[in-house]
Amino acid sequence: MKKLLTLLLFPIVLLSCNNTTETKNKEDKIAFDTSVAVDFVNQYIMNIEKGGDLNAWIENNPSLTPKFKKAYQVFLSNEEEGVPSGDPILDAQDYPTEGFQIKEIDEEHKVVIVEGVNWEEFTLNIRLELVDGKTLVDACGIINQQ
Repeated sequence: MKKLLTLLLFPIVLLSCNNTTETKNKEDKIAFDTSVAVDFVNQYIMNIEKGGDLNAWIENNPSLTPKFKKAYQVFLSNEEEGVPSGDPILDAQDYPTEGFQIKEIDEEHKVVIVEGVNWEEFTLNIRLELVDGKTLVDACGIINQQ
């Protein structure tokens, strides 16, 4: 009787372990919305071009993680103390005014590499994070890069 019970339970235990692994793998492979990266940087450029308040735009932008916003504020406070200036998000003084397009996606590191439209040599790495099921920008340029 014990052998029969063991023989019946063994496959059930094996299958339940396998389902747990499958569920974890599915969670690890949740797709990021990579358009968030290119939309963010293109909207940022539009704000620069129209002379908008970039600080307020960053602070109120729902596509950014809190860590990104905090790192941006830290950069601004350091800039006032004499750290060399330049755009921290574009990591440059000049930039492609025609915007950016996706060049490559590094799924393992959750990074979207964008390149300038008509300026392919100008690239940016934009790291994404999934927060409450929503894709957000967590790093770009020198902001929040560790």
